[in-house]
Amino acid sequence: MGVSVIIAGPSLDSTVNVSGISSVIRTLIGSVDESDVRYTHFVVGSRDGEPKRFVWLFRQFVLPYRAFKEMRKCEADILHLNTPLNLPAMVRDFSILAVAKLTGRKVLLHLHGGRYLERSPGWSVRRLVRLLFTMADKVIVLSPNEKQLVTELYGLRDADYICNAIRVPCDDKADSDNEGSGLSCIFLGRIVESKGIAEIVETFRQVDDGISLKIFGAGDMQDYLLSSLSDVLGNRFYYGGVVAGKDKFEELKKADVLILPSRHGEGLPIVLLEAMACEVPIIASGIGSIPWAVRHDVDGLIIRPYSSSDLLAALRVVRDPDVRSRLRASAKERYKKYFSPDTQAKEFVAQYFALTSAS
Repeated sequence: MGVSVIIAGPSLDSTVNVSGISSVIRTLIGSVDESDVRYTHFVVGSRDGEPKRFVWLFRQFVLPYRAFKEMRKCEADILHLNTPLNLPAMVRDFSILAVAKLTGRKVLLHLHGGRYLERSPGWSVRRLVRLLFTMADKVIVLSPNEKQLVTELYGLRDADYICNAIRVPCDDKADSDNEGSGLSCIFLGRIVESKGIAEIVETFRQVDDGISLKIFGAGDMQDYLLSSLSDVLGNRFYYGGVVAGKDKFEELKKADVLILPSRHGEGLPIVLLEAMACEVPIIASGIGSIPWAVRHDVDGLIIRPYSSSDLLAALRVVRDPDVRSRLRASAKERYKKYFSPDTQAKEFVAQYFALTSAS
């Protein structure tokens, strides 16, 4: 009958959460043969923009009981726990992990970036990270870069890496929104501090007239972003809210370049893989697994986090159509080689069977 896996992560409804982790879970569930693995999705985390009031606090309080009840109901063999190395997520997910271990389940801890992936935490947070790693039966990171980071920061030497993957309906590159020497830029994601929103605003205050920007997403810096860029760019700025499915890929394919100047917290962003598959050149910060996935001046341009000057300089480089053509061709080939959903599915199935056979 296969292995029963309860996979914990954000809502899979893109109107509720703009989340790369959700995309990873959707792709994995859709790629694995049900005769090998029976998945049950267990929702954790907040809705985008949800205030942390009584209802939210109550949900956190009953989370361990809900997890226990769901594990019994689906007769789970394994908890596949998707978590970023951020303090709120680690505290929340520790309770779920503890329930799984107390009830005899195996735990696969699947890391997705986070503030403490690259930044050395204080003593108490370091203890929590190491406790999570010790309690888990297997830790999975997203690239060789991240494996080296968790070894250096936390002494974890037996982590394995499995790349994120995404199935993308992109065949031919669409025509750009701009003609001639213009440059059509796009940002897709959460509009929050960690994504480098301040750097986007500062950069686009200085760009030439031929550069335009489309923003898709939602978050607590949305009002600041919209008011700042509407005044500066005028009709060269467009905000489209949250976009998903076919509409998202149509917008992506029309762009000349995707920008992701994140400050911290990234693992292997799904939007980068989507851009690579759709042959859209990338400008992104060199954090997490990004420099491994997007090689500088080969598949895209890597910039320093917190640097609006780097972002501005990179935009001037990719304004050259020959540069964009070279980057997009290489990125497409790298996507095909490393980020196949079928390869990812086989690797996770192998991990599940290894865990259950070790019982």
